[in-house]
Amino acid sequence: MKNRIVNYLVSEKGFTNLVLEEGWDRALELDQYVLTGEGNPSQHLSPVFKTKEMLDLLDWIRQYNANPKHKSKVRIIGMDIQSVNENVYNNIIEYVKRTNSKLVPRIEEKIKGLIPVTKDMNTFESLTKEEKEKYISDAKQISAVLEENKSYLNGKSKEFAWIKQNARIIEQFTTMLTSPPDKPSDLFLKHDIAMYENAKWTEEHLGKTIVWGHNGHVSKTNMLPFVYPKVAGQYLAEYYGKQYVSIGTSVYE
Repeated sequence: MKNRIVNYLVSEKGFTNLVLEEGWDRALELDQYVLTGEGNPSQHLSPVFKTKEMLDLLDWIRQYNANPKHKSKVRIIGMDIQSVNENVYNNIIEYVKRTNSKLVPRIEEKIKGLIPVTKDMNTFESLTKEEKEKYISDAKQISAVLEENKSYLNGKSKEFAWIKQNARIIEQFTTMLTSPPDKPSDLFLKHDIAMYENAKWTEEHLGKTIVWGHNGHVSKTNMLPFVYPKVAGQYLAEYYGKQYVSIGTSVYE
């Protein structure tokens, strides 16, 4: 059913982005697949999305994008932040190399320490408080260097906004995981705020957007207040008002 909804919204209503409750880093590879046909999407989907139906949908989007009649291509974006793999960092470094290579050493100095500790949540959570604070500072400094030098980095371009968002993902991940172990609600709140921010960024920079996530994260009301202080769907509903339409789904078997 969700596949049919996406097909309709893309084909008939001009939607050009599918935001999944999938890692930003994983979705970079899925986006590459639907835009170019390169890669194997099943290698990059998390277990909950690794289904025939999802693979069929991604293949349909790939074919849609390959049609020269469709000038606006459909993008795949991940709003989740449960890991930050090397492809996120590579996007940043490659862009800086192309636009202002003098800044590469400053960026690489921060990135080289972040790559091994942001590969998954368990690795980062195992760090000491002092180590976490250092890496949060490094992540923020990457964004700061980009912002401070945007006039030398083609800062008004869409690609620069995309690179800044990649840097923002690193900030979100590291900041989320500084929550005290005895306060899981703090982590859950930061997690949903990040997903809201990433979905909102997509709509603002890339156009009409479909958000595909668990009912409990995208609903306009909080279905699990005893777990989540506030969910992404509530933030989206507050920001977009009636423009945000939430469709809950269930299954019989």
